Parts: sequence; C-alpha cells; structure tokens
Amino acid sequence: MRRLGVLLASVIVAVSVGAPALSNDREYAGGGVVVEQAGTAPQLCVGPMPAIRPPTCVGIPVANLDWDRTPGVERDGGVTWATVRVRGTYDGTTLTLTRDPQPFPPPRALPFGFPPEPALCSTPDTVDPAADRGAWVAAVAGGDPIADAQTLWVTRPADSPSGTFLVNVVALPGAKDAVVQRMREGWRGSLCVDERVTSNEAAGDVASRLPAVIGAETFGATSGRSTMVVAFVAVDGPRAQRAADREFGPGVVDLVPALIPVG
Repeated sequence: MRRLGVLLASVIVAVSVGAPALSNDREYAGGGVVVEQAGTAPQLCVGPMPAIRPPTCVGIPVANLDWDRTPGVERDGGVTWATVRVRGTYDGTTLTLTRDPQPFPPPRALPFGFPPEPALCSTPDTVDPAADRGAWVAAVAGGDPIADAQTLWVTRPADSPSGTFLVNVVALPGAKDAVVQRMREGWRGSLCVDERVTSNEAAGDVASRLPAVIGAETFGATSGRSTMVVAFVAVDGPRAQRAADREFGPGVVDLVPALIPVG
C-alpha cells in the first residue's frame, strides 16, 4: 500500500474598514487570548495567531481590564497576556468589560488540531468502514504530497454523516478522479472529494473585498476547508452573512465572530 502525503493551502490577509456603531447597552461574551503590549491598550486576539511567545495578534481593544483580577496571567518581554473568557459591552470598536475575566479552558483536542467542520459530502465513499484515525495516520506517514489536492481535513465519526472517520479533500477543477485514485492507493476508509477553485489568489481576492461587502472590520482571513474563505470578525449577524453570500455565492465565505450577544 502506498503512503499518502498531505498538502494544505492557506492564505492570511489582514484587511479592515470602519466598524459600524453598536448599542452600548447590549453585552457580548467571547474567549481567547487577551494581550497587552508595553505602552498599548489590551486587546482580545481575533483570528489566526502565530505560535510564538510572547503572543502577538490583531484584535478588539479591551477597556476596564484589571490584570490583578485576571486568572492565568503570564508576562514576558514587556508583554502581558492571559487566555480567558470575557464579557462586556461593545460599541463597534472597544469591548468594555462589565465583569472580571474568567478562566477559559482550551478546546478539547481534535485529530490533527482541526476544529469540527461539516463533511464535504452527505454520502461518503467507503471501502472499509472500520478504517479509523490510526489507519489514516499510517496511510499518510512518510508519503509524498497529493498532487492537485488543495485542502484536506478530517471529520470525526461523531460529526460524520456516515458515522465513520472521514477524510475530506478539495481538488483542483478537473482533478477529482485523479485525486480519488491517488487517495485510494493508501486510504480505504470514508472519503469525500470535491472540486472547487480555492487558490490563494482567488481566496485573497475575496478576503480583500469582504470588509466593504459586509460593512464591518475583519481581523484576518484564511482559506477554509469546507468554504473558500473563513473570515474573522468582531460580531456576526445574518445581514453580514447574507451580504457575503449575495456577493460571492453561498458557501464561499464563513464569518466567524469573536463576540456573541448574551443576556
């Protein structure tokens, strides 16, 4: 059995426009890393973060934060940070805390670090339904990159429509059959393969136009697994997602909010 390699494509684009004004009375909650650089205001990190210490990011300014009343505080090189759950009012620019930050446990580990996402198809092709994560790890270990496979992710059995460990692959247009053949050289488990234009250039174009389309600030975007672009925003709403769907088509953009309305 031939071993398979994994080749992933991604793009990160930082773009922003003026954020719309929001009610000062409504409260929002969120969680993640809050960082304060020397001489700057604290901010709640939004979107992709490089894996470095001390952390650096772009995000939402946070007011009324008392580090002495914040759990899990770390300091290094003039930078103070903590991974916490926060709650407060948001005016479109600044999150003003209305209560002290609370501990924010990291998300439970998932296969290969990917968050759960919808399967790429509703009826996966399955040769061996017993093939599991261990079989997939063995299939990809030491293999060559899969030509014409732009993006790949896995879906746990609990989230899979077939109830099996599922591998999803986005192929270049016209390359679906070749990708399926290459995948089946090493993987006999559940498989979904689809063709989409998700090149870095196309995703970057969508990401750069997105703030003007939805009328809100974005804090970076990355090429998605089940969508072309995953864009990180402060708050989300049906209007913004509908605007993105009208401009780029359904299923192209997924807006991920950092703050969720509460109360």
